[in-house]
Amino acid sequence: MTDVIEVETHGTILRQSLVLHLDPTTDLDAVRAAATDAMRDADGVCSEPAPDAVLVDIVDGEVEIDCRFWTSSQRAAATAGRDAVLARLLRELAHRRIDLPVEEVRVDLRHDGALADGVASERDREAQP
Repeated sequence: MTDVIEVETHGTILRQSLVLHLDPTTDLDAVRAAATDAMRDADGVCSEPAPDAVLVDIVDGEVEIDCRFWTSSQRAAATAGRDAVLARLLRELAHRRIDLPVEEVRVDLRHDGALADGVASERDREAQP
């Protein structure tokens, strides 16, 4: 005999973060405005709580901007929302002619504050001495 298992999450929405690591000479106000607009307009992002982009730290000469947004807690919808935010953010920065004056822009995708492991982060770890 088998029983049906019903999986329930604590809530119906999930807070996600996309952390940008930028050169401190970048126009941070313009980046924050572009990020907020991109998150607000991306498919799958909840309007409440409203997305925001806040300066959170300076590490190794880079400024960190935490771009926080909410999506459905269902895995497929959360992944699609994260994808939409990142694609929209890149388009929005290009549209506003915001140049990111660093050789490499690193983006960390986080769920509720924990770094999400993925192909890119694995590759980055392997490349470090």
